[in-house]
Amino acid sequence: MKHLIAIFSSLFVLFTTGCDQPKTISNDELASIFHDALLTNAYVGQKNLNVDSLYIYEPILAKYGYTKEDLHYTLENFLKQKSAHLSDVITVVNDRLAAETAALRAEVVRLDTVRKVALRHAKRTVFELEKPIKARTAADTSELIIKVPMQGPGEYVITALYSIGKEDEGLSRRFTANFLAGDSMTYHQYATVMHRIDSADVRTQFSLNRTMAEKYDTLRLHFNDFATRPENRPKRSHITVHSASVLFTPTEEESLEELFREQFDDRIFARSTIEAIEAEWIHEEPDSVKTEEPTDEQNTKEK
Repeated sequence: MKHLIAIFSSLFVLFTTGCDQPKTISNDELASIFHDALLTNAYVGQKNLNVDSLYIYEPILAKYGYTKEDLHYTLENFLKQKSAHLSDVITVVNDRLAAETAALRAEVVRLDTVRKVALRHAKRTVFELEKPIKARTAADTSELIIKVPMQGPGEYVITALYSIGKEDEGLSRRFTANFLAGDSMTYHQYATVMHRIDSADVRTQFSLNRTMAEKYDTLRLHFNDFATRPENRPKRSHITVHSASVLFTPTEEESLEELFREQFDDRIFARSTIEAIEAEWIHEEPDSVKTEEPTDEQNTKEK
């Protein structure tokens, strides 16, 4: 309300010159002019633009077919008429802005819902260990190095379950995850010492940007890394990798493109996608967005 009064005051002070046969602006159009002036003024203020108010308000008036003289004449009439209240026009502007704000917030929720659906839709398992790896000899340890082709920029989630024998306790064996460019250059991403536990979980996740995704071509999972303590490498191993997997989710941009590419192949959204979006929307529907119940008359017509 304070912003509207300030704009009204600036308009009233600005347009004080007379004119022959000025036109009266209707209440609806006056509300539209105030509405546009408020939004324009807010934009100029947010951008810290140094703009003459004449260049702001005169084009808005011209949009509706009026001049500053018409506005001055209309505002003067409001002040003269006891039955007319400018506050009524301002209330209309406030209500219109409130409705537009609610609609924009609802649209933001819808867009965020589509984003979440796209990310879930694009998420996929790119590697899963088919059967446990049991390493007991030096020859078996080659199986403890797993290489997974890179999937591009996005989030990688690695999970694994392993156990090592008592004989391997205190050897500083590590599990590491590295990016490879060919077989030479590596980028170290994650490492943890593998302790002697009946069964131990490994879980790590990391994001890869487009630049790094273009640089590396392989993700290597190493369950027998002695790079920091090569002298501790045993001749025989007692390790079992019970399970291992890599879950990949593309970037938000890639996920949205993938979803739209699949759904808009000369057809509308698949039913499954619509249901997923609707489920999210119903769950996250803001208080300001209400669903109208059918009236008795509508129910009667449907019957």
